[in-house]
Amino acid sequence: MTFFQRLKRFLFGVAIGVILTGVFFKDRLSVFTSWLPANVIKNNIKDSSVFLSDKADCQFAAYALTMSDVDELLEEGKVDFSESQTKIKPYSYTIYSEDRKYTYVIEMRKEQSEILEISSDSFKPDCQN
Repeated sequence: MTFFQRLKRFLFGVAIGVILTGVFFKDRLSVFTSWLPANVIKNNIKDSSVFLSDKADCQFAAYALTMSDVDELLEEGKVDFSESQTKIKPYSYTIYSEDRKYTYVIEMRKEQSEILEISSDSFKPDCQN
């Protein structure tokens, strides 16, 4: 058996293993990515108690958002590390939805997280707090 025949059989076995892993563990695939930095941040925010700043409360009302929208953002959203403040405590992270409908600035502490600001590309409410 030549080297290339062995390599083909090996790669075929790896492909079958990856496919079977995906089939058997499809509802638990988030376990494989939970160690990534963005997912660690979103999970820490989910595990803490989330409250709104005065400015964010005004923006929540203006955008007609609910806490279920925040939960959806923490499930589906992306963390923008270039816009986040990760060097100064308490850390402030910018999380946005995939379609860039809303961008949230969330300050994360050990036991609680505070939504500081919500922005949208289409509409800017007059909230001055």
